[in-house]
Amino acid sequence: TATPVTVASSQGTADSTRTTRRRTTSDFVFGEVLGEGSYSTVLKAWDVHDWPDAERHALAARANALSATAGQAGSIPQTEHMPKAYAVKVLDKVHILKEKKQKYVRVEKEALSLLVNTPGVVTLYHTFQDRESLYFVLELAENCELLHYVQKYGALDIDSATFYAAQLADAIDRIHRAGVVHRDIKPENVLLVDASSDVASTSRRSNARKKRVLRSAEIRLIDFGSATFSNEYHSGVVSTRHYRAPEIILGMGWSFPCDVWSLGCILVEFY
Repeated sequence: TATPVTVASSQGTADSTRTTRRRTTSDFVFGEVLGEGSYSTVLKAWDVHDWPDAERHALAARANALSATAGQAGSIPQTEHMPKAYAVKVLDKVHILKEKKQKYVRVEKEALSLLVNTPGVVTLYHTFQDRESLYFVLELAENCELLHYVQKYGALDIDSATFYAAQLADAIDRIHRAGVVHRDIKPENVLLVDASSDVASTSRRSNARKKRVLRSAEIRLIDFGSATFSNEYHSGVVSTRHYRAPEIILGMGWSFPCDVWSLGCILVEFY
């Protein structure tokens, strides 16, 4: 018999201004699809309680999670003072059971709950479920994955590469201090909080080469489904192949240093 897929409803310590009642899909207005994985869809969403009373009921009826995951979300009116937006990760229970991914879902929730308010790590605000799906309400960093930015504009300038490397190293150090090993550090799992940039000259000469410089280098580390904890036995093949540490390839066991090796691989792609 398949193990039931459940996730305890959680208010999340990152949102202490809210009441502690359980959240449901009716508490959110869902917008466009931000991304899709093998067993999940990430939607942009707003808390209905952040909207004025006059708009709340109409919005809730217009956009729900089921229609949004199918790419049929209603349009959300854009106002000068939009409420805070979230990224809601919707995980399909049937697919999770079929692919035996229950452990990955549990681990991601446990790791993100442990790392709430950790600089450089995406914040988990709420978790809840209904009959068909599990829901993780996460901090929104909608601009793009760092990988997409590098692919679009090419290698980073040395200042940006240095700053990103320092931020990522700091985030990895913080999760390690909390006893968490990410196990899948790669550019796809590093999000830019703000991807806006300016074009600048590399020197004062009129024919100087142009470079693109990001206005903000703030990042968020995401996707803790492959994470493990320092008190667990570490064995087996983990991480994406291109960022996999030698000790993993050689079957020598692994621990915190495997994340550091992955960071080094990313730095090569940065610059």
